[in-house]
Amino acid sequence: MARIFLAADFPSDTIVTIKNWQKKYASFDCLRLVPAENLHITLMFFGEVSAEELIAIRQIKQESLNDFGMKLMTLRLQVIKPGPIASNPRLLWIEGESKDLQEYKKTIDFKIYQSQILRKFLEERPFLLHITIARLRGGQKWDFNIPIMTGLNYTTYIQGIHIYESILKKSGSEYRKVA
Repeated sequence: MARIFLAADFPSDTIVTIKNWQKKYASFDCLRLVPAENLHITLMFFGEVSAEELIAIRQIKQESLNDFGMKLMTLRLQVIKPGPIASNPRLLWIEGESKDLQEYKKTIDFKIYQSQILRKFLEERPFLLHITIARLRGGQKWDFNIPIMTGLNYTTYIQGIHIYESILKKSGSEYRKVA
């Protein structure tokens, strides 16, 4: 069993830009910044999956990319703010929008819904496009002086869609690309 998620990745210049934004939050002791190699947009979190389920996920990922076409998926990053609940946050993330990624997500969801073996993984909450850039350190309280950064208006593109394994460690999650 492996802990699996499907994610969208960015080009290296976008990672550099995000790392520069992260530097503005490095002085807040309650936050643990996400390492550059872990920055992504989660399209679907599956959790623990069997070998058979992983094969089905790989197949659906590829079929969805084929159905969607190989067009460039653009993404606009807009605001850095606490989430998922503003009154009791545990993450600092960048919210953005991408019609292309939303359409791809719908394609994936539909194929998962059609799959007998994967249907149980469908999420009921709506998809919120975001990139987690920092997490609340264990045992810490959120510092409500952490600034919200609006008006980013940074446009980039999705470099790839990949399946990752999430390995939980005391130092934080470690991600390994599976496909």
